[in-house]
Amino acid sequence: MSVISIIVACLAISKGAALIAYEIFVMVFGTNNEAMCLDKEWQKWAFSPFSLCSFHESRIRIVEGDFFRDPIPKGHDAIIIANIIHCFPADLAQELLRRVADCVSVGARILLVDFWTNVTHTEPIFAALMAGEFLLTPGRGDVYSVEEAERWFGQIGWRQVEHRPLAGPASLLVAEAE
Repeated sequence: MSVISIIVACLAISKGAALIAYEIFVMVFGTNNEAMCLDKEWQKWAFSPFSLCSFHESRIRIVEGDFFRDPIPKGHDAIIIANIIHCFPADLAQELLRRVADCVSVGARILLVDFWTNVTHTEPIFAALMAGEFLLTPGRGDVYSVEEAERWFGQIGWRQVEHRPLAGPASLLVAEAE
């Protein structure tokens, strides 16, 4: 496997969020890879209460960028987007998935960690309750169902290969570029 890319939010996400995403990556792909964090507000990290004290620090390269405006670096085997999709309305979430699809090769994987719900958006209960909060954020986000994501994948050129529960209300969707 070559370089693995982690895309972190263009919102107020901390170093801690990047490390959590990287730890998910390590669980899935092992420790013999590198990661790239694409983040619009990486400068804030110097003031974060979190620090890159993990033994993985040397494997994480930070690249400044806004994943809606700037080019997404190419040539990665996988992209992890953790706790981002719920920050935006469906059209922008789909645009992000489309932009990622345009920068990867066939067979690349996208790993989406978020509050994926059932088809009626009522389970998990925490996600359903947070939907109102997400709508009030600057991005005017929402919660989305696993079925909605699968439909987006099909429209964009991804094929969903797995849905895995994680601790708490979040879950992991994995799709492969076709």
